[in-house]
Amino acid sequence: MSGLHFDIDGVQLDAVSAELEATPRQVKLAFHAALRRTATTLRTLSARGLAGELQLRTISLLRKRLKSLKLKRGADGVTLWYGLNDMPASWFKGTPTQDSTGASMRGQHITGAFVARSKFKGRKTMFKRDGKARLHIQEQNLGVGDQALVYVEDRIFTQTETIFWKNFTRELNARVRYKIGAA
Repeated sequence: MSGLHFDIDGVQLDAVSAELEATPRQVKLAFHAALRRTATTLRTLSARGLAGELQLRTISLLRKRLKSLKLKRGADGVTLWYGLNDMPASWFKGTPTQDSTGASMRGQHITGAFVARSKFKGRKTMFKRDGKARLHIQEQNLGVGDQALVYVEDRIFTQTETIFWKNFTRELNARVRYKIGAA
C-alpha cells in the first residue's frame, strides 16, 4: 500500500495566511514544513498503532516497513509507504500450535508446517520443509495486509487534516512572529 493523498482547502490556506499577515514565501515554507511534520506524525502513529493492532513483539520490526517519500521537486505533497506484505510468525506475540495437518497461529493455519524453536531467534515459530528432505526448512509468514490496511485507513488517515492544520498554523505563526522567510 502506498500513497497518502489529501486535499488542502486553498481558501482556508489563504484565510489563515491573511489572518497572520504572512508573506507568500512564509506560507510556502510553512506549508512544506507542515507536510513533513504531518508525514512524520502519521508514521509514528501508524507504527505505534499497528504494533498493538497486529500484536507484534517489538515496534522496531514495523518501523522498517514505514517510509516517507518526498515527491518530485515542484510537487506539493509527501507519500507514506507501508510495507504490508506477510511477516514471519516469530515477529508476533503468542505461541503457534501444532495439529495433525500442520500448524496454526493467530487464526491462520498452514498445512504441512510444524512448530519448532528458531535457532536464530530462540522462540517457537512455524517452519515448513522445502521438499521431502529433512533439511532446508523455511520460517512461515503470516498475512497482515487486510487487517493493517483497515486499521490505517480507519484510525490513522482520518486524522490527517487535523494534524496538518495544527502543524501549518503553528509553523506559520512562528515564521511570522520571528520574521523567518519574510523577505
